[in-house]
Amino acid sequence: MRARRLRVAGAVALIGLALGAASCGGGGGTSVAGRVRTWVSSADFGGSVGALLEDSGQIEKVVRLDEGPGALRAWCGVLEDDASTAAGHLPSPVTSVTDQLQRAYRLELAAANLCYGQPTAPPYPPRLTQALKDMTSAEGLMEEALQEVTELDGQVPSTTPAPPSEGPTGGDPFA
Repeated sequence: MRARRLRVAGAVALIGLALGAASCGGGGGTSVAGRVRTWVSSADFGGSVGALLEDSGQIEKVVRLDEGPGALRAWCGVLEDDASTAAGHLPSPVTSVTDQLQRAYRLELAAANLCYGQPTAPPYPPRLTQALKDMTSAEGLMEEALQEVTELDGQVPSTTPAPPSEGPTGGDPFA
C-alpha cells in the first residue's frame, strides 16, 4: 500500500513538473516574443538570412558579369551550404515563420542544384533561368519571415552574415 502511494505521489510530481515546463513555453520566457528572441539569437537567424541573400546576390553578379562557370559553380556550392545550415536551425517557435523559411530554404537548395555547373553566358539555359527565379522567390519569403519576426520580437534581426560566410574572393572559393 505504501509503495503504491509513493508511485502515485511520484506520478503526480512528474505531471506537475511537466505542466510547469509546458507553461514556460521552452526557453526565452513565457511570451512568444521571448521565445522568438531566444531562437533568433541561438539560430543566428539574421546572419543566416543575410548569408543567403549575399550568396544569391553574388550568383546574380557572376551571371550578369559573365565571370564563368567556375565562379558560378563556387557560389552555387556556397549557397547550398548556407541553405543547408539555415534549414538545420528550424523549426522556429512560430509555425508561420517556420513554414515560410522551409519554403525559402528549399527554393535556395533547388536553385543551388540547378545553377551548379551551368554556363553563365547568354542565352541562359532553362535550368539557370529557373535557379534565378527560385532565388528571387526565396528572397521574398525570407523578407516576409524577417518582417514577422520583427513584429513578434519588436527588434530587427541583423542580417550581416558571419565572417566565415564571406564566400569566394576572386570568383572561386575553391581556388
